[in-house]
Amino acid sequence: MIVGYPTLPVFGFEINVPGTTKIYGFEAEADLKAGNFTFDAGINVLHSELAQFYALDTRTGGSFAPCSPTTGPATATCLNLKGREQTYAPNLTFNLGASYEHRFANGDTLTPRVNFGHIAAQWATLFENAAQGDRLDARNILGAQVAWQHKTWTVTAYGTNLTDQHYVAALNSGLDFAGPPRQYGVKVLKTF
Repeated sequence: MIVGYPTLPVFGFEINVPGTTKIYGFEAEADLKAGNFTFDAGINVLHSELAQFYALDTRTGGSFAPCSPTTGPATATCLNLKGREQTYAPNLTFNLGASYEHRFANGDTLTPRVNFGHIAAQWATLFENAAQGDRLDARNILGAQVAWQHKTWTVTAYGTNLTDQHYVAALNSGLDFAGPPRQYGVKVLKTF
C-alpha cells in the first residue's frame, strides 16, 4: 500500500500491509446488433476492504507523533484503516450506448450515437474523511455524436458531458481536480 500525506504528497511511503486486503467483483460487457441499430452496455461491480494497518492523517491535527504501520497506536491522527475502501475504486460503474447506421445509395453512411456513463461515489484517500473532501461524488456523463463517412473520409461532430455536470474527478494535496466540462468538437479522419 502506498500511503501519502494528503497535505505533503512528496512524503508518501510504501508499506507491505501484514494482513490480507480484499478486492473482488465482476465486470460484464454486451453488444447487440439488430439491423442498423447497435447497442452496447458494460457494468463493473467492485468491493474492496483494506487489511489492518495504521497511517497518519496530518490534516486532522497536524501531529507528527509516532504512528507504526503495524501497531499504531490508534489516536486522533494515527488511524486504523482496517475495512476502508481502496482509493479511486467505485463500487459501481456502468455505461450504455446506442447508435444507428443509415446507409445512403451512394455508399455514404450517417451514424448518430448516444452514450451514458455512471461512476458511483468513491474515496480519494485511504483516510475516508468526508469533512476534508476525501469523498468524490457520483457522476453521470452523457455524450452524443454523429459521424458521416464518405469513402475514406469520416467527419464526426460530438459533444461530451452534455448536461455540463460539474464534479471533482481527483484530489491531490488538498486540491480538487475538476472533471472535463461540456465540450463540443469536430473530428476529421482520413484513412489510407
